[in-house]
Amino acid sequence: EEKAERQQPFEEVRDSVESSAEQDKREKLLESWLSNLRDKAQVKVHEDLIQVPVELEIEPDDPETPTETGTEESNEEQEGSSGETE
Repeated sequence: EEKAERQQPFEEVRDSVESSAEQDKREKLLESWLSNLRDKAQVKVHEDLIQVPVELEIEPDDPETPTETGTEESNEEQEGSSGETE
């Protein structure tokens, strides 16, 4: 009975093993470097410079559609006060 798998000689897998080892080493060095940078980072939040977001009022195409700033009734009142007649 023949074995389906065979152990490859080191010479055949040397390049692959070296490449894999170098990649692992690079990844560990990169993670170590990034971790060191994060530890040394000094982040300051200047809350006095943070702007408060402004909510924009968008008028709907349909005047009957309620908006965040009002309801159908307030839309009808606004239309009536503008002097328009139906």
